[in-house]
Amino acid sequence: STEAALVVLGRGAPSATLTPNEQAEGAGMRRMVRGIVGLMLCSGCVTMSTPVRGLPGGMPDRVAHHQLEVGGVVGTIFGVDENGGHVLAPTIGGPQIAYGLLDNLVLEAGANLELVNLHWATHWVGARLVHRQPLGAWVFSADLERGVVAGGTALRRAPAFFAGGYLGGGAGFRWKWLGFFARGRVDLSKAVGAALVLWPSLVGGVEARVGDCFVTSLGAGAIASYLPGSAPNFVGVAQLSVSLLFDLGPGQPAAVK
Repeated sequence: STEAALVVLGRGAPSATLTPNEQAEGAGMRRMVRGIVGLMLCSGCVTMSTPVRGLPGGMPDRVAHHQLEVGGVVGTIFGVDENGGHVLAPTIGGPQIAYGLLDNLVLEAGANLELVNLHWATHWVGARLVHRQPLGAWVFSADLERGVVAGGTALRRAPAFFAGGYLGGGAGFRWKWLGFFARGRVDLSKAVGAALVLWPSLVGGVEARVGDCFVTSLGAGAIASYLPGSAPNFVGVAQLSVSLLFDLGPGQPAAVK
């Protein structure tokens, strides 16, 4: 209910109309992280729409022409609870796959999962336009990305129609096996029975390659939620991604390079 959602977000006092279990659940959630964490954990109440893709990716040039990327990402929300304590809560993540169709075009797909209570799973497809520019010992790369919802379901409830998309971009510098990047994205989502939500995010990080087949990155930044008519909620986010790269070029075996 709306009253229960306000209690979860710390914007309302427990009411006698709520059961003891509902009041306890709301208090426990408030102790984790106010703002987005509360909003995300309450997504199972179908009071607001969830992010389409959620976490940003890594270096723009991590997938080359004819390469297949198979990996995943997990994010941790961090902040300060109402008692002044620092809180870490694994919140979102999921598997993803990408293929370098052209030198400057990468196709992507994946899932965005809520990892705390498994309240939702959204599926997305998208594409990235990539530019690479050698600069001496360094390589500069940038991309623009766009995608849409490919399906969504609330795991603890009946499947519901879910619509939305995302638009973003990134830039980075790579030196041999080490890269530094920054990415920004805006997700817009709308589910039946839930409010339209804008999810902007900004992340910076570092990416490392082990040989030609393994890529991992660490990033940190901020993610926010904005509902029309309400003030945005901000919270910090840290993420870890891991990927394997397979070379599927002409004349190459479908195996790790």
